Amino acid sequence: MAESRPEVLIALAADQEERGRTATKGTKVRKNRAGSGSRDALGDLDRQVIKVEIFASEIQGSVDDLTQTVKRVEAGKEELEAEVLELKTGMRELRGELLGTLRQELEQWEETLEAMMVAMRAEVEELKGKLAESEAARVNGVVTVHAGPRMDAPKPDKFKGSRVAKDVDNFLWYMERYFQAMGINDDLTRVNTASMYLVNNALLWWRRRSDGRSGNPITTWEGFVKEFRRMYYPSYAEEDARNELKQLEQRGAVRDYIKRFSELLLQIPSMSDTEAYHQFMGGLKPWTKQELKRCSVGDLTAAITVAESLVEYKTPSAPKPEPRPRDRAFGGGDRERFHRPYRGRPPTEPPRFHAESSNGGQRKVRTYKCFFCDGSHMARDCPNKAKLAALCKKDEPKEESRLGSLHILNSLKTKKAKESKGMMFVDIKIGDTTMSALVDTGASDLFISQEAAKKLYLPVEKGAGWLKTVNSKEVPTSGLAKDVELHLGPWSSKETIKVIPLDDYDFVLGLGFFDRINAGVLPFADCIYILDKRCQCMIPIHRTSGRDRKMLSAIQLSKGVQKGE
Repeated sequence: MAESRPEVLIALAADQEERGRTATKGTKVRKNRAGSGSRDALGDLDRQVIKVEIFASEIQGSVDDLTQTVKRVEAGKEELEAEVLELKTGMRELRGELLGTLRQELEQWEETLEAMMVAMRAEVEELKGKLAESEAARVNGVVTVHAGPRMDAPKPDKFKGSRVAKDVDNFLWYMERYFQAMGINDDLTRVNTASMYLVNNALLWWRRRSDGRSGNPITTWEGFVKEFRRMYYPSYAEEDARNELKQLEQRGAVRDYIKRFSELLLQIPSMSDTEAYHQFMGGLKPWTKQELKRCSVGDLTAAITVAESLVEYKTPSAPKPEPRPRDRAFGGGDRERFHRPYRGRPPTEPPRFHAESSNGGQRKVRTYKCFFCDGSHMARDCPNKAKLAALCKKDEPKEESRLGSLHILNSLKTKKAKESKGMMFVDIKIGDTTMSALVDTGASDLFISQEAAKKLYLPVEKGAGWLKTVNSKEVPTSGLAKDVELHLGPWSSKETIKVIPLDDYDFVLGLGFFDRINAGVLPFADCIYILDKRCQCMIPIHRTSGRDRKMLSAIQLSKGVQKGE
C-alpha cells in the first residue's frame, strides 16, 4: 500500500494541471467567471490533499500494525525454537533409556537361551545314550524295562474269541487301562502281555499269527489292535447298532433304556453328540421327555444325568392269593393215586425190614403205630380212617353247601361314597396381611371385594370393565388394583386384581391366575401345586363343610362391553 501513494499524488497533479488548462481556456470565453473557477479548483485540491493525508495516515497505521505482528512472530519463533530444542533433548534421553532397557532384556534373553541350549544338549546326550542302550538290547535280544511305580491293578478278563463288538471293545479298553496302571509303555511288552489273556479260539488265532504263517510278526501295539479288530470285530456291528438304536424305545424302567442306549452308542463312534441327543430323546416315554424338557436339557450328558435322577412311581401290585390247599379225601377218593398194598385191611404182621449190615449182622427192625386205632400200621393205611372221615362229614350242616353262594354274596362289602369336603380355601398374603382366599375354578381371574381393598389400602384405578355372573345381569366393576404383591406360600409375584362387589368372600382365586403361574388344584389331596419357572412348590388348602349352603360360581370379566349392549 505504501508503493501506491506516489501514484495517487501523480494522478492528483495531472488532474490539477488539466483543470488549469481548462481554466485558461475558459478565461478567454468567460472572463467574468475566471476568479470563481480558480477558487473552486483550489478548494477541490485542498479536499483531495486532505483525503490523501487521511489515506496516508491509515496506511501508516497498517504498516505499524504489520511491524508489531512481525515482531510478535519473531518472539514466538524464538519460543518455538526453544521448545523444539527441549523436545529434541527429551527424545535423546528417552531413546537412551529405551536402548538401555532393550539391551538389558536382550542380555537376559541371551542368558536364558544359552541355559536352554545347555539343557537341551544334555537331554539330547541322555537320549542318545538311551537309544544306544536300546539298540544294543535289541541286537542282543534283551529288552530292559525300567521299573516304575507299581500299582495293585485288577487283571482284565480273558478273551475267548467272541465276535461281539462290545466284548472286543471292552477287552481292548481294559488292556489299555491295565497298561497305564502298571506303567507298561513298550509295544512289544504290551503285545506279549495282551496275548497272555487270550484263551480258546483267540489263543489258536494268536499262535498261528505269532508263528509268522499269516504274515509278518506283530511287534507294535497298534498293529496288534488293528489285526485283533480285523479278526474279531464284526464289520456290520455299526450298521446293526444304528438300526437297533433307531428302533430302541423305553418300554420299562428309564435306567434300563439308558443302559442299552449307552451300549449301542459305544458301537457307533461316528455318531455326533447332537444326533445322539435327538435319538435319545426320541425313544423316551412322553412323561420322561416332558420332565427333561421342563429341566431345559440341551445335550446328551445332561439328558442322561437328569433321566437317571428321575423317580419312577409304580402302583403296588396286589399280593397273589395263596394256593388253596387240596382237601383230604373223605372215604378214600384220592387213595388210588398211591400204592397201598393192604387196601384198608390191617396187615397180618407188621412190616419188617431185615437188611444185613456191613458187619454181617442185622439192622434194628422198624415198627409203625397208628395214632387212630393204635394198630401196627401207618395212619394213612388205617381201616378206621374212612369211618372217622364220615363222622366229620356228617357233623357239617347240609344247608351250608346249599347257601354257599348267599354267604359269598353276604361277604361282599361296598365302599361308602366319599363325602364332599366342602369348598377350598388357601392362605394368601397381600403385603403384611394374611387372608383366606376362595379357590374357584369357575372364576376367570383374581377378584377382591371393595371392603377388603379399602382395609388393605390398595390403590384402585377406575376401569371400564363389566362383571357377568351366572343367571344375572352385567354390572360394572369398581376398578383395578395394579402391581399388588401376592405371596402364596414360597411363591410371590406382582399381580393385577379386579375390585368387584362381593358379599360372601373377600378374595377369589380364578382359573386365569392358575394358568399364568402353571398351577393346578388337587382336591383329593387338598393341595395346590405350582410349576412356575421361578418356584415349584405345593401349597396346602383347607376345606369347609358344604352341607349348609350350595353355590354355583361362574364369575367372568367382560372387557370392553358397554352398558346396554
